[in-house]
Amino acid sequence: MKILLRYIAMLSMAALLSACIYVDQPVGKRLPIPQEMAGYWKVDMKMGKNGKNRRMQIRIEDETLVLRWDDDDKEGKAQLHEHAGQRYLALVNDGRSGGYMILHVAAANAASMKLEMMDATRVEALLKEMQLPAESRDRSLFRELKVSKAGLEALLAQHASVAFDKTETIDLTRLD
Repeated sequence: MKILLRYIAMLSMAALLSACIYVDQPVGKRLPIPQEMAGYWKVDMKMGKNGKNRRMQIRIEDETLVLRWDDDDKEGKAQLHEHAGQRYLALVNDGRSGGYMILHVAAANAASMKLEMMDATRVEALLKEMQLPAESRDRSLFRELKVSKAGLEALLAQHASVAFDKTETIDLTRLD
């Protein structure tokens, strides 16, 4: 049963990753992490008709967020950046492709946060329209799109309002 639950969690994460884009370097300037981001959070991920909610502990180490799911022993890391007046979380991708996943911080306060994922299909079409390079590969569980920092900066300068999916957000609610 535990193996089945891990497999389901892995498929859910693959669905999340398929909606994200990897960038070789985060965009904009790095910001200090506000202390109120640390704590215990409920994370609601809306993916299509189904959603998933999990609990996460977030702590701050050396101006980096350290993320740990309640039901997993692995930790992730994220940095806060600002570009063109917007804040973004850059999640460090330690997988075989490396790079960062960029999430838009749509709203944040001490009690809740709303993050928006990039729409990979929409971003790929916009990059082609702008004649900017992007590397696309099919993995076993998801499709991967890698974009350069310069390509993402150009995309966000012209199309930031449409690059992020406003419907399938990641909502965090403070539990402590």
